[in-house]
This record gives sequence, C-alpha cells and structure tokens, in this order.
Amino acid sequence: MRSATSIVYAYGVLTNCSDIALDMPRSDLAGLVKNGPLRILPFGNIAAVVCDFVLPNGSDLETLLEDSRSAERLILNHHQVLSYIVSQHTILPLRFGAAFTEDAGVIAALGGRCSELQKALGRIDGALEWGVKTFCDRKLLKQRVRGTGSEISDLESEIAKQGEGKAFFLRRRKERLILEEVEEILEQCVVGTQEQLEPSVIEEALVKLQPPTVHGHEHDMLSNISYLIARGTEDAFMQSLEDLRLAHAPYGLEYQMNGPWPAYSFSDQQLEGGVNDQ
Repeated sequence: MRSATSIVYAYGVLTNCSDIALDMPRSDLAGLVKNGPLRILPFGNIAAVVCDFVLPNGSDLETLLEDSRSAERLILNHHQVLSYIVSQHTILPLRFGAAFTEDAGVIAALGGRCSELQKALGRIDGALEWGVKTFCDRKLLKQRVRGTGSEISDLESEIAKQGEGKAFFLRRRKERLILEEVEEILEQCVVGTQEQLEPSVIEEALVKLQPPTVHGHEHDMLSNISYLIARGTEDAFMQSLEDLRLAHAPYGLEYQMNGPWPAYSFSDQQLEGGVNDQ
C-alpha cells in the first residue's frame, strides 16, 4: 500500500495581525480527506489561511478533482472555511485549488505577489459581498401596460370598429407597442434600482444571468448583481431593497437577496507555485 501524501491547502489571504483566531469547529470542515486545523502562514503584513490535507493512498489533488463528487465536497469545504472566516475578518479569497507541498511554498508565493495582494485586500477591507437577483413576471407587467397605456386603449377601440383585415394589423401594432412599453418600464426599474442602492454600495459586479434550470424561479431573471457593502451599513442596504420591492411589485418585479459572502466577485487571486502549477 502506498503511503499517504500531505498537502498544504491555501484558502485565502488576510492582513497579518496578532489577534487572529481561527478556531473553526472541526465538524464544519466537511472535506473529503483527513485534514488538520486551520493555520496562519505570515509574510510581512499579510498571511495565508491554510490547512493540512492528508490524501489517502498516495493520491493527489488533481486525481481527486477528476471525480465530480469529490470535487464538490472539496469546493464545499473551500466555501465553508472562507464563509466562517469572513464572519470575523476581512479575507481575500483565493481561487479554488491552491495546494502546495509544504509551508515554504505558500510563503514564497505570498512574497512573490505581496504588493498586489495587499492592494486587493485594501479594496475589500471591512466589506462583505451581497447578491441581488431580480426576477420579472412579464405576464403581469403586460397586463398592467394594457390597462394603463392611452395609445394602446385607443388602438383597442379602433380595432373594435374595423373589419377583420385591418383589425389584424392593428392588433399586431398594439402588441408591438405593449412590448416596447414593457422594455421601457423594465429599463426604468433597473436604473431606479441602481440609483436607490448606490448610496450603500462600495462597488458592484455583474454576474452571469442564470437559466431557470439553475435559479429555479418561475419567472425570468432580469439581473444578477453582486454588491460590496461596508460592514455596519447592511441595514440601510436592506431597507433600500425593501423600498424597491414595494415600489416595483405592481410591475411584476421581485428581488432576492443572498449573502453575506466572502468577496468572490471582487477578487480573482491565485498563488503561483502550487502543486497544480508544476
């Protein structure tokens, strides 16, 4: 039987200080392999949060990640650890899969990108990521447009007076007007949403729209945005979002908020020199 292999896995980077406590409950470290407690590896003013993973039977991280179930469990572990730490400290998430053969490799990688990592940490310092997804009931919105547009009402009256031939073309014109009005209202709602939330937002990032098979909502996704919000200002952000819910509900809009998260959307950092880079 081959001997077990140990790797040092890096989750993220934070500002090095003496009061860092990473006593995460072992039950929350849901990794697929035997792992040790979280540790801090410092380099100057920054430090990496790492954990020792023992890979069974001489396996390696790349082989484990080829199995979808194993990869899913390790990704969950990565997210759980970062989410736990961000509840106490500002942490710069690293890309999933930053594994090294020993501590010295992590420290060397920190040294190689120290200035860039410090700058990235400063960008998100004291902030958390919140996501807001906007959905639209277009059927409800079309009904509202049909009942409020004066030009559309005039067309409906004209259609009732015409024969089938001319009425057909008038109905098509009416539907075009309804669609144009719907898109105009949606654009106004999107702009209004951004203006209302802006005072509480440090930075925002557009996230790819999800298909119904992923988001599971009965209506279309209109927008998917991540916001960087300063700690302590979440209540103002949530109140603004609640005001938007009330104002836009008659137009068929619905907002879903999620978070807080580590600043995934505002960081794309990796450490060079890991076992997967060789």
